[in-house]
Amino acid sequence: MKSNVVAVHSVAWGFAPRWIELATGLGYTVKPINGYSVTIQELRNCDAVLWHLNQDSPADLDYARSILYGAEVAGLRVFPNHATCWHFDDKIAQAKLLEAVEAPVARTWLFFSLREASDFLKHARYPLVFKLRRGAGSMNVRLVPDRAHGEHLVRRMFGRGVLSRPPLEVMSRSWSRARKSGLSPALLRDRLRGALGRWLRVVLRPPRERGYALLQEFVAGNDHDLRVTIIGQRAFVYRRQVRPHDFRASGSGRLVHLQENELPRDAIEIASQISQRLGFQSMAYDFVRDPASGHPVLLEMSYVFVAQYIHDCFGYLEAGTVWRAGHFWPQDMILEDLLR
Repeated sequence: MKSNVVAVHSVAWGFAPRWIELATGLGYTVKPINGYSVTIQELRNCDAVLWHLNQDSPADLDYARSILYGAEVAGLRVFPNHATCWHFDDKIAQAKLLEAVEAPVARTWLFFSLREASDFLKHARYPLVFKLRRGAGSMNVRLVPDRAHGEHLVRRMFGRGVLSRPPLEVMSRSWSRARKSGLSPALLRDRLRGALGRWLRVVLRPPRERGYALLQEFVAGNDHDLRVTIIGQRAFVYRRQVRPHDFRASGSGRLVHLQENELPRDAIEIASQISQRLGFQSMAYDFVRDPASGHPVLLEMSYVFVAQYIHDCFGYLEAGTVWRAGHFWPQDMILEDLLR
């Protein structure tokens, strides 16, 4: 312990307000910072540095991880650390990382030339799932029912590209998150003003993904997925029902929280082993089940998640064995782990 000071990238949304409230209650002096302008020297007297990355902020995606890594190299305790966030919002990086640890992932194909992608589509088994490198809540995830649809998508990816953040989806998702956040009316207005600003930037300068094709095996026979969130040695689990007349569960908002006797122990064990091996501070994993074997199949992961969904769980499984009943805020556990 150096100075009893906790630095938080200060914004009015996400995990930051709770971190500030909790750190203050624990007797720490909170140092609100602008992560983009603060120097490493200014942080050296801090016990910890926390920054909740915003998936809809290009600046956060492009620069925040480098700034945090610099602080980590300087010997500071940071959240998220490099192991947790270097692959954030990058499904290509995540696919390679999960392949490296031999995780039971849905089979994934990655192409960097139109010819190779087209040759694959000639003999592929359909349907397939098309994904962009970036996106959450099933944004940019599409079902490919046949070769013609696949050819159309890969030609776009090797041509003018595909919008990585469609304006209407960005605005809709920001509004949905704001409504579920539990923020005060004043903070909610600030949040929506920020969302409007991001929406206008997307409209004026829409980012496009191009130059690759990412396809994944479609695992049939699932009317829901399993969201397993690992924070330290704690596992929170809930089911997400697929959307009506759709195949996607992520972003549906149709959640079923599980009691202790309903927990998918096999999926929890897989997620816990991955987090431990790769040094993740927190990570949310999306599983479905193989229709033939019933075994968990991992689709993707993200260290960013909706805090309210975790708090709504009936409890968590600790170290794979002990059930802790109650409702807990993930921000509290992240901060407590970092300061321990």
